[in-house]
Amino acid sequence: MIQDIKFIDGTATMYKKLFMPTKEIESQLKDIDYKNFYSYYKGRVADEVEKANLPFIMLAFYHYVFVEERVPTPQDLLDEYYFLNRKSITRYGDDYINFDGRTFQKKDVDARVLRAYPSLIRDLHMFSLLSESKCFDKVSYSFVDDMNGADIVITHQGKQFIVSLFVQTKRSQEFKKYKNTVRHQYGNNEIQVPLDFALASQCGDFYLYNKTNLFYIQDQIKNWR
Repeated sequence: MIQDIKFIDGTATMYKKLFMPTKEIESQLKDIDYKNFYSYYKGRVADEVEKANLPFIMLAFYHYVFVEERVPTPQDLLDEYYFLNRKSITRYGDDYINFDGRTFQKKDVDARVLRAYPSLIRDLHMFSLLSESKCFDKVSYSFVDDMNGADIVITHQGKQFIVSLFVQTKRSQEFKKYKNTVRHQYGNNEIQVPLDFALASQCGDFYLYNKTNLFYIQDQIKNWR
């Protein structure tokens, strides 16, 4: 249910009550056949697509969650991505798209979107895990904060902490290092939470953070100086 719509100068904002418990997210994930869906795209990594400054995938993901109040399937995410960006991405038949004056194979762009999908699932689930724990004064997610490198922001006892989520793979660690040195500058309030697949919880085709990670974040905040 929409709680409020505000127009302030040139900005419009809509508020609604929405919280998806971890159990609800996990229940939905068990019905999503990601591995089978992604197998069609696996191995498609085109340098020109990877380096292109394409529209943000996370915006499509969280817009879908906000509007539909459920986790998108891989096909839902693809549909939402192209719908939201229909003014900037032009499709040519089933095989090609044009963005910013450049033409790409649609399958390669689809593959890039779908590679981000499990990470977005993990972030959403972790947000819910942190929120429903009631261990902190405030747990927030913001698309703008995410663009600036803050996956989740925790406020506790007057202090703010940036929670950085990433998997313990060579590619992810290199990307994290790049973010730290080039794209984003963090203070000493960053809490890095790498996900070790061997210790992660598994739900259907997805590896998720769990209470062990929650306890780690609690300890980091408790011992913060």
